[in-house]
Amino acid sequence: MLAASLLLSAMLALTQAAALPGVMTEDPTEEMIPDGPLSETPQPPTTQPPTTPMIPEYDFFPGGWFPSCPHGWTTYSVHCLLYVPGTMTWTQAKKHCEAEGAGATLASVFDKTFAEDIRDVMQSFGHTHGQVWVGGHNTQKNPSWSWSDFLGVQHFTQFCRGESANHEHHCLQLTVGEKEGGCLDDMRCDAKLPSVCSIILM
Repeated sequence: MLAASLLLSAMLALTQAAALPGVMTEDPTEEMIPDGPLSETPQPPTTQPPTTPMIPEYDFFPGGWFPSCPHGWTTYSVHCLLYVPGTMTWTQAKKHCEAEGAGATLASVFDKTFAEDIRDVMQSFGHTHGQVWVGGHNTQKNPSWSWSDFLGVQHFTQFCRGESANHEHHCLQLTVGEKEGGCLDDMRCDAKLPSVCSIILM
């Protein structure tokens, strides 16, 4: 009789467990197989290679023309230089440069880089140092220095005497060292020196 009671209790417990929701009756290690037909092996997503946008070509001047230096001149970043070893007065040197055409004039020395360019073009002619006419000048009525291309001198303040020349004379020369671009100093305009012509590429 006791054995029958135990058997009945065990059967009731099993029946109730099957009826309770959320009770796991499957082996959790078994792989879940979805209902319905199996899908094909998934393919990696296809991506289009990135396209490089077309960058338009810009011409600095119409027709793709870009300014270049005349024959015999030396090209630097934004200007052309021509060293003239023959000695002339400042006025003669200025007229000589202007006769070259293409907007040429005595060289302006805007900064240290321009001074170094002048030194380099001199040294290419075998002149390692010395004085050359550049375009700086003033007048008795207007003592402020300006360049023959009408731009101011205030951008380059490397004067040989540590000041903006002594205004005794009205023309500027550049004193070039072997390893340095040089410094500006005033000089009598009728002195005869080599000169450097310049064309600004703009």
